[in-house]
Amino acid sequence: MKPTFKKSFIFIFLIFSFSLLQFASCKKKAEQGEIKYFKVKYSDLQDMIKVTGVIKPQVGAEIKVGSRISGTLQKLLVKVGDYVEKGKVIAVIEHNDLKLKIKELQYNLQSYKTELKFINEEYPEKIKGKMLSMKSLQIKRDYLRNELKRNEKLYQSKMISKQSLENFKKEYESLQKSIDAEKTSLNVLKKEFDYKRKSLQLKINQVLQQIKIAEIDLGYAFIKAPISGVISSVSTQEGETVAASFSSPVFVNIIDLNRLEAVAYIDETDIGKIKCGQKVTFYVEAYPERQYKGFVKKIYPKADVANNVVTYKIEVDISDKSEKIYKDIKPEMTAYLDIIIKEKKHVLTAPLQCFKLIGTENFAFLKGQDGKIRKKKVKIGIVNNGIAEIVKGLNAGDEIVIKGFKYVHSF
Repeated sequence: MKPTFKKSFIFIFLIFSFSLLQFASCKKKAEQGEIKYFKVKYSDLQDMIKVTGVIKPQVGAEIKVGSRISGTLQKLLVKVGDYVEKGKVIAVIEHNDLKLKIKELQYNLQSYKTELKFINEEYPEKIKGKMLSMKSLQIKRDYLRNELKRNEKLYQSKMISKQSLENFKKEYESLQKSIDAEKTSLNVLKKEFDYKRKSLQLKINQVLQQIKIAEIDLGYAFIKAPISGVISSVSTQEGETVAASFSSPVFVNIIDLNRLEAVAYIDETDIGKIKCGQKVTFYVEAYPERQYKGFVKKIYPKADVANNVVTYKIEVDISDKSEKIYKDIKPEMTAYLDIIIKEKKHVLTAPLQCFKLIGTENFAFLKGQDGKIRKKKVKIGIVNNGIAEIVKGLNAGDEIVIKGFKYVHSF
């Protein structure tokens, strides 16, 4: 009986000892499993400033379309949300009076042209007749001149009386006066023709100018889109009367969604880092999973001060001009921007949580070839999204503790 009890006691003792060993082993493995390492590697890193902005139309990308003439809105051809091409008619002002004015001016123009045609036909004939009459008189005068010379010789030879000679002289002088009168009349006729022709031509030019102005006014009755874009609002309806005496009444607003930008305000502590041309990535709340690209286009020199906080306005141009982007983003959306201050390629990096700040210096806990862990001072550069640049202290492939610092006792 005693030997059997002794054997049972030994067997139970062995089982208990084995269980203790297994428990210790599992505990040791569990403790060792709490320490996790990260292998230092090369990667690209960016230093950036994060800021919140707003999507806005660029200057000239939002247009208020109005009327330059007064009248009743006869037709409104668009509604909110419609896309319009530049030059498309979007509204029509009642314009019968403008049409009648153009017809009246065209009638006056035709009347002046007819009168000018008549003058151009009549006066040359009058001038021609006057010139023929004067030429006939000149021929007769030349004949009398010769006769007068002959009669003077006859008088010297006492073949004719003095009275006959005087009669020839009087006839010649009378004929010369008639020629002079005809010449004066011809000059007057030419001047009259030139004056009437120029006067009518001036009237024709004036009417042509008036017709051109009237046609321009008629064109204003057909209101066209000055840019391509989307109708964002309509403020005047068909049947309403508009008065353009002092200011142009607004019919619609058009926004060119292909010309949007992001506007943000940078704190005075960071504005010195911002430069035109710097790359920017951003997303909007409606599509947080989508990243859009841009660049800093303009930095305003004048500060905005609100509640003693000084900020500077910047404009970010959207680089990606694809149609899809402008179907996604809309004016007044909130934009979350990352302004890339500096980019570094192929630098040593590790998660920021791998480093511990002791005093004023950063340290990493490096796993050696013997498996032991030792503390090592590290110099950190730029940090982005929890990833830090390692400037000094570690090499590629080094394994450093990322989790389980409370189990590290080898330093």
